[in-house]
Amino acid sequence: MFEVDDLSHASPATVSRCGMVLLEQHQLGHNVFITTYVNYLRTFIDAKHCDKLDPLFHFLVDICVEFTRKNCKFPCPGNGAYVVNHTIKYMDCYLDQFKPGPEDEPENFEQPKDMWDRIINSLVYGLIWGIGGCIEELTRGKFDAMFKQLLAGEDVMTEYSIDLGEEKNASYEPTKIDVKLGEI
Repeated sequence: MFEVDDLSHASPATVSRCGMVLLEQHQLGHNVFITTYVNYLRTFIDAKHCDKLDPLFHFLVDICVEFTRKNCKFPCPGNGAYVVNHTIKYMDCYLDQFKPGPEDEPENFEQPKDMWDRIINSLVYGLIWGIGGCIEELTRGKFDAMFKQLLAGEDVMTEYSIDLGEEKNASYEPTKIDVKLGEI
């Protein structure tokens, strides 16, 4: 007998013999990763910050994923879940330092006063490298231009004909995000 880390390359027959239900990544989507990560952050970051982060994270990721799907090329095959996972890993590098250690008492552990700024900066950094860093170099300029417009609060959905579906299109309004990006 042997044990594997995951069954991502197993056939549906093998998965069913293990007594599991098989869902392929495109069926699951990328939003579950975001929701799960924000719920994880709730364990050590104030709920008010997580309540603001959740819709903003979905908003930015949905637009970036759809834009890259239509306008950019990936050197290796990937999908929304793939790039969202990268984004979360980048964010976690910066936010995990604020998690109380085993020696810290959670009720006495204080977060920095500028915690919201740190969360937003880690999100923007994660999106730049988690999504923008995965696309082909020749199409990164398109992503860069769109992303700067998105952060400036411009209506990129109309300008770039991004359709997220009837339900999501109605709920997303352009939002200005205060970050300072340097010029290249």
